[in-house]
Amino acid sequence: MTLDCWWNAGTVNELYGRQRYGFTPVRLFARWHERLRGLLGTKPDYVPVVLTNCRSIHTFGMRYALDIAFVNAEGIVVKVVRGLVPNRLSFCPSATYVFERAACDREWLEKDDCLGVVIGVERGVA
Repeated sequence: MTLDCWWNAGTVNELYGRQRYGFTPVRLFARWHERLRGLLGTKPDYVPVVLTNCRSIHTFGMRYALDIAFVNAEGIVVKVVRGLVPNRLSFCPSATYVFERAACDREWLEKDDCLGVVIGVERGVA
């Protein structure tokens, strides 16, 4: 199931105050084949994705570098990799989710950020 959802991040101390990122739309990939593919075959302007039940990612076959954030079950960013080039692997044993986007100079998640996710309704489903 691919859903539209939005994430918001800040440090644990900011959780009830100022939040750095506002809401950013992402695509949620929960099925095995969706997680395997991730951003493969997309253009760099594709919306960021969240892979569920995921501890490792690959960039084999990618045409562009990725910014990666590994997130634990409590919503805390536990590892960040910026600019992961094609044909590489990255792993984080404590992760439950992985956020991916095309690498760029814009602000990105940082280690120890605390995420909140708001799930939307899948387009075209009543």
